[in-house]
Amino acid sequence: DLSKIKDHLSGAYARIFKKDPDKLALAQRLIGALGKRNLQYYALKEYPDVATMPVEAMRHEYGVPKPQDFFANATARQLTHEIYRDDFTQFGYSENALPEKKASEELRAVPNDFDWQTYLKLNPDLPREDIYSAMTVVRHYLEYGRHEEIPRSYKIEAPDGFDWQVYLQKNPDLPAAGIVAETEAIVHYLGYGIREGRKY
Repeated sequence: DLSKIKDHLSGAYARIFKKDPDKLALAQRLIGALGKRNLQYYALKEYPDVATMPVEAMRHEYGVPKPQDFFANATARQLTHEIYRDDFTQFGYSENALPEKKASEELRAVPNDFDWQTYLKLNPDLPREDIYSAMTVVRHYLEYGRHEEIPRSYKIEAPDGFDWQVYLQKNPDLPAAGIVAETEAIVHYLGYGIREGRKY
C-alpha cells in the first residue's frame, strides 16, 4: 500500500538508526519531505491502479530509464551510457541510438522558456535542501508549482498593469531595503509581494 510508505520508512529507519540519533533525525526529516511522485515524469502513461500494483510490476513498468528522455547529443549520450551501463545491457538499449520518441507527457508540459535557476530565484521559500537542481526544480514545477492557486513564476516578467514605481511607492519598506530598480521590484513582487498581497 503506497499510501503507507512514509509510515513504513519511518519505522524501518527507526530500527536501522536506533544507535545513531543524528542519522535518524536526518532520515525522518527526508521522509517528511517526500512529495507525491508523478509517474508521468518517469513514464509515458498514467497508472491509475498504481496503489494496487505488485512491486515487481511497478519496477517493470516505470522503474526503467526512458531513452526518449535522454538528451540527444553525443556528450550526454556517452555520460548517460557510463552511468546506466548495466541498465542499457539489461534492458537492451543501444548506447548509439538517438531518441526517436517524443518526451514523456509531463515533460512536454514544461514551458520552452523555463529556466530552473530563475524559478529558484523567484520562489525563495522553496527548501534548498530538497529543491536545488534542474531535475528537482522541474519536478516541483510539474507536481506543485503550476497547480497552486497562484501559479509559481518561472520567468522575470511583470504581470499586466504592474507599475514598478507605484509598487515601490505603495511599499516604502522596499526602497528602504535597497530595492530601487525595475527588475528588483519585479523580482520582489513575483517572489514575495504576490503572496503577501502587496499592492501595485
